[in-house]
Amino acid sequence: MKTIVAAWLVAAVAGSLAAQSQPSQTTAEPPPASTSTTLDPPKTETESPLVRAARLSKANRKIPKKVLTNADVKKSKGKLAVSSPPPLPAGGLPKADTDKRSPLEKQDAQYRARKAAEERVGVAQKKVDGLEKDLAAIEQSYYEEKDLNRRDDVIQKRFAQAKRQLEEARKELADARDAVSATTPKP
Repeated sequence: MKTIVAAWLVAAVAGSLAAQSQPSQTTAEPPPASTSTTLDPPKTETESPLVRAARLSKANRKIPKKVLTNADVKKSKGKLAVSSPPPLPAGGLPKADTDKRSPLEKQDAQYRARKAAEERVGVAQKKVDGLEKDLAAIEQSYYEEKDLNRRDDVIQKRFAQAKRQLEEARKELADARDAVSATTPKP
């Protein structure tokens, strides 16, 4: 936008300088009343030289009104190049997407997949929470046990097994969260 305004201003100043250098064109007559619009502000004596130059160049501008016809095109010395479309590949047209579902059916399928993934996350989160509580209870029972043989043989094995189950449940929860993020539409 700035370049258009700058180009217009340069043209207006150049038109003004050209008008000032030619003494016969320095006396600018106001345009006839029929060509002025209601959008033009009233002319005042406090106009800057740039505004005056712009008005002069606008008044002196001549637009060619010739309409191009077929005869003009035929008389021109330019060459008309006609190209044909490229040939089709040997296999024919590439196969289009085979999904024949409507957009609403596709959206419904995505919605159902997202809801199933969110439900899977909820189940996995409950499982992780339950295993964390069990692990904390087993650890507490380890410290409360007075019998050292029972503590080292039974409770320590249960603790290791609960810890493995918790790691597997956390991995399952991470996978479920990844599935939810994969089904969530990107804005």
